[in-house]
Amino acid sequence: MNNRNKIRTLVGTAIIAAIVVICQLLSNLIHFGPVSITLALIPIAVGACIYGPKAGAILGFVFGVCTLVPDPFMTSLYSYNVFYAFLLALGKATITGLVVGLVYNLFKNTKFWVLGSFIASFLAPVLNTLLFVVGYTLMFAPIIKESNPDVENIFSFVLLSMITINFIIEIITTTLLSPVVPILLKIFKQPHHHIEKQD
Repeated sequence: MNNRNKIRTLVGTAIIAAIVVICQLLSNLIHFGPVSITLALIPIAVGACIYGPKAGAILGFVFGVCTLVPDPFMTSLYSYNVFYAFLLALGKATITGLVVGLVYNLFKNTKFWVLGSFIASFLAPVLNTLLFVVGYTLMFAPIIKESNPDVENIFSFVLLSMITINFIIEIITTTLLSPVVPILLKIFKQPHHHIEKQD
């Protein structure tokens, strides 16, 4: 990657990072029931597809930092173990952005690149939720059990509690909206590359 492309990637990632912050702030205002919708996954998927896995990881990390703002749920996690709370918030989001970029890279230079953009975007909310469920279950099992003493399978309990209308909306919006930008960019770039090859 030459210096021009590096600068373009850095600037583009920074702009999308700002959009991630804005989307997360807006997410706090949009509720279906007690849980908010995570809009930040859309720009994370967009950035990961356009600028690659590293950018995806950075954008995911920014999203993770945004989720560290204390609310009743995070406060309960901090009171149990601050390190675990930070690891859960930052880890799941960073890995999600990284994996989305890696998955898209598998498709981007093939004839299935459009399908790849949808698969990568679909993975963003699914992976973000799944990693949260696994991490939350492993690191915070005692407080889950304390709040729900009758629960036998903690993982299943947490997973089922996360599959709500909010999660369905996140999947639909992220899968349908995120691929639009990388698809359009690639379509507009194709004629340009074709002309360059003729020269």
